[in-house]
Amino acid sequence: MLAPEADDKKGLYMSSGLSPTEIRRLRENFERGLLAVILNKNRSTGLMLMSEVTQAIGSDCAAGGDWDVLQRWLVAVEQQQLALSSFCFVVFREVSKALKALDQQAQGATGSAGLHLPELEAVREGLIQALAALTSRQSLQMSVQTDQWSALRQALQKVLDSCQNQSDISGWDFPALGAQFAQLQQFASGVGWADALEVCGAQLNLIDRIVDGTVVPGQEHEEVLVDANALLAILLPPESNGSDEGLTQIDDSAYERVIERADVLASGGEFQLTSADKESSALATQQLAALLDALPGLLESLREDPQGQLQENGLAQDLDQDLAQLAALAERLQGRLG
Repeated sequence: MLAPEADDKKGLYMSSGLSPTEIRRLRENFERGLLAVILNKNRSTGLMLMSEVTQAIGSDCAAGGDWDVLQRWLVAVEQQQLALSSFCFVVFREVSKALKALDQQAQGATGSAGLHLPELEAVREGLIQALAALTSRQSLQMSVQTDQWSALRQALQKVLDSCQNQSDISGWDFPALGAQFAQLQQFASGVGWADALEVCGAQLNLIDRIVDGTVVPGQEHEEVLVDANALLAILLPPESNGSDEGLTQIDDSAYERVIERADVLASGGEFQLTSADKESSALATQQLAALLDALPGLLESLREDPQGQLQENGLAQDLDQDLAQLAALAERLQGRLG
C-alpha cells in the first residue's frame, strides 16, 4: 500500500522490498553502467545494467508512474530502438540525481518502506514523446523484413562491440566488419532500400580502403562507423507497396555525419562536421555533465571498500583505469565545447 503522500513532495513511496544496502548497491550499479555508456566501453552491457537498476527500483513501488515510463524507454535505448542522443544523457543525469536522493534517505533506515522516490518531471514529457514516436514507427514495420533486418543488425553490433573492446583501432577486424555491412547492403538491395544501400556502400568503401592499406585507421574512422551503425538502427525497411519510394529517412545532419564523412575519409581527406555541430555540442555538454555527476559516487565506491571486495574481484584496477579514461574524456569533451 502507498504511504500517505506528503504535502510538499511529489513522487512515489517505496515498499519494504529493498534494504538501504541494496539501494546503495543499485545506485552504484547505475553509475557504473553510465560510466560504460559514457566511455563507450561495453556500452550495451552498461545500458543493460542501468535498465536492471530502474526495473528493480520501479518494482519496489506500489505504482510505477514516471519510473514505469523510464523502464520502457531505457529498454528501447538498450535495444537500439531509440538512438543514444543528448536527451538520453539529460535523462541519465535526472535518474542519477533521483537515485542519489533515494540513497541519502535510506542511510540509517532499516528498510525502504516510506522512502520517497522522486519523480522525473524534468524529462517526463520527453520520455513519453519518444515512446509514442517509437510505437508509431513500430506499427509501420513489416514483421518478416524487420526480423531479418534486426538479425543482420544484431550481427553487425556484435562484431562492432568486439572491435571496440580492442585497446586500439589497429586491432579491429575490419574484414569481419565489412562482411556484416555487405550482408546489410545485400538485404537493402533485395527490398529496394535506397537509404540503407547508401549508408552501407559508404562504409564498405571506407573499410575497403583501410583493408588494402590506402587509409590508416584512426579515431574519426571509428566515429563514422559507430555513427553509421547507430543510424542503421533507427532506419525502417520500406513498405512493400512502394508508397515511400523516393523518400528518405536520413536528414541532412545524419547524411553529412555518416555518408559524406565516410566518402571523404575513404579518399584520405579530412572532414570537418558543420550541420551536426549543434547536436554534437549538446551531446558533449550532456556527456560531460553526466560524467561529472557520476564521478563522486565512483570515487566514493573506491574509497569505501573496507572489505577489499573490489580488490578481490579484480575491479579496483579496472576502476582506476576507467577513472583515468574519464579524465581524458573530460578533456576531449571540454575541447569540443571550447
